[in-house]
Amino acid sequence: MSTEVKDKTEEKKALSLDDIAKLGYVTKTKEIFKGVTATFQTLSHSRQQQILTNLPANNIEQLARYNKMQVETLVHATIKINDESYTEKDVEFLRDWYSKLQNKVLIEFYAAYLELSEEQDNILEELKKK
Repeated sequence: MSTEVKDKTEEKKALSLDDIAKLGYVTKTKEIFKGVTATFQTLSHSRQQQILTNLPANNIEQLARYNKMQVETLVHATIKINDESYTEKDVEFLRDWYSKLQNKVLIEFYAAYLELSEEQDNILEELKKK
């Protein structure tokens, strides 16, 4: 009688739907400037769709459209700035606040979000390899 020994590393458990929905979900806190930290989350497909619906029609200048996209992305990705936490209920407040920032400051916030997005890409690429 032969006994089969299975290698535990080869055994892969199927992911639940909740687990799949969380694949690549990343939150991260980043210091934007001295004394200014922000916590961002990566965005789900539905949140990205919300951003696209809030963008103005194509008849405006591309730079203005890009700036609006930056604001809308940050509005939906922001969880916390310094010690203040934000939720979906704060979308209008955050939209107004980000819109009033100096352009260079807005660019720094958006750059921090892009770093998070790149980290998400790296995580998902690693998961493809396994």
